[in-house]
Amino acid sequence: MDYKKVLLLVYLNTVKMSYSYNEMSKNFGLSNFQVEQILKQLNREKLIILHDYYQLSQKGKELLEDYGMENVDYYNAFDDRSILNAKKLSFEDIYIPIGFDKKMK
Repeated sequence: MDYKKVLLLVYLNTVKMSYSYNEMSKNFGLSNFQVEQILKQLNREKLIILHDYYQLSQKGKELLEDYGMENVDYYNAFDDRSILNAKKLSFEDIYIPIGFDKKMK
């Protein structure tokens, strides 16, 4: 499944009825038209249902469970901390990529 669809499901699962087309467009790098098309496709696939507003169907919830994302909070999923940047480098620091010395041999 396309990762944008899964992320949209996580987003809808987090915000429930408070979703915003503009927020989805901005966060996923899509136009409002593209967001609407993906939502319609998710609806056709029975992953979301439309009852006054889009909400996850049982099938959509099961899909998130399959990916282990049923309890993921969309807003907390994108933490600024990263294991890749444990120590901030200054401009004077020399960055040596992992395995760089092996490429020189």
